[in-house]
Amino acid sequence: MSASTRPRRRHPARVYWVRRALLVGVATLLVVLVARLLGGGGAEETADEARQVAGTPSGTTTEAPPTDAAGEPTAPVETPTTPAAPTTTPPAQPSGPCAPEDVVVEPFVGEAVGGSPVTIALALTTKETPACTWEVSSETTVVKVTSGDDDIWTTQHCPDAIPVSRVVVRQAEPVAVQLQWPAWRSGPDCTLMQWSLPGSYHAEAAALAGEPTDTQFELVAPEPEVIERAVTPTPDPTADPAAPATTG
Repeated sequence: MSASTRPRRRHPARVYWVRRALLVGVATLLVVLVARLLGGGGAEETADEARQVAGTPSGTTTEAPPTDAAGEPTAPVETPTTPAAPTTTPPAQPSGPCAPEDVVVEPFVGEAVGGSPVTIALALTTKETPACTWEVSSETTVVKVTSGDDDIWTTQHCPDAIPVSRVVVRQAEPVAVQLQWPAWRSGPDCTLMQWSLPGSYHAEAAALAGEPTDTQFELVAPEPEVIERAVTPTPDPTADPAAPATTG
C-alpha cells in the first residue's frame, strides 16, 4: 500500500439515518406544498365554472319569484302599451285660381254599351302648384269622342254635358268630375246625327290652353231584349161543346 493513500474513515450508522430522514422530510414537504397549490387553484376554478353554468354571477343572489298570500307563485303583470297614433299630412290648401296650362285632365271610361249613355270620368291634377281652385265648365274644359281621325262627339257641340262645378285641384291627389256621352254622333247645337256603332273609340280631354290626354275604350253592342208572352190555348172549334172533356 502506498504511503500517500489513506484508508477512508467510516461514519457512524446514526449519521446515515439522519441524512435519510432529512431527505425524506424535504421530499414530503415539497409534495405537500405542490398538492396544496394545485388543489386550491383547481377548487376555485371549479367553483367559478359551476357558477357560470348555473347562470348566477359570483357574489350575487337570485331573487325569489313573487308569491300571493297563500305562498303560490304569481304570474308577472304585463303593462299594456298604447300604440302610437299614425301621423297624417294634411292636404295642401289652395293658394288661388289654377293657371289653365298647369291643369292636367285625364279621361277614364268604364262600361260602354251602344244605345246607352256612357259615363266619362275626368281626373284633374296640377303639374307644379300644390293646390289651387278650378271651375270646371265648357268654357275651361274640352272633352270629345273620336274614332281615328273622325270627331264623333264634342262638348263644343254639347256644352251642357259638362256640369259646372268649382273644385280644388291638387298635385298630390286627383279630384274627379263626371259627364255623359249619349253614344251618338253630335252636330251643331248638339243635334243627334246618328247612333254610334260598336267599335273602338277614344275619349280625349284637356283644359283650355293645356295639353290633351286620351284613353281608348270599346263600345259594345247591347244584348238583345228577350220578350216573353204567355199564350192562352183556344178550344177546338170542331169539338162538341156538350161532350164531356177527356183526360188522358
